[in-house]
Amino acid sequence: SHMDVRDELVTLLLSKFRKLCGEDMVVQFVTGHTHIRSFAELDSHSSSIEAGRFLDTVGFVSFEPKLGNFAHNFIPANELYLAQSLDMSVEEYHTHDGKELSDYIARTFEHTGAGQIP
Repeated sequence: SHMDVRDELVTLLLSKFRKLCGEDMVVQFVTGHTHIRSFAELDSHSSSIEAGRFLDTVGFVSFEPKLGNFAHNFIPANELYLAQSLDMSVEEYHTHDGKELSDYIARTFEHTGAGQIP
């Protein structure tokens, strides 16, 4: 949603979910309005995460389905950190499809003159 981690609408939605589904239903909000890295545990069975801006971060949240017990991590979106989060080296991280996609993007960028735009 395009809301801050602690937006009033998040609080309102959570209260409605609680009325409809009970206090023990796990609820995870994926927010993103202030474009910062932020995480908030709203109660014992709900949390909200905002994972940065401009795809600079991968926000990861895990929880136990019936208990909550939230854990989160912010992973910088670059090859080194993404590879490390997968327990891989940067050399192992590259795939054939990924290389083809990168090459296609580079060719399109060059063909359209996108690099010439001030």
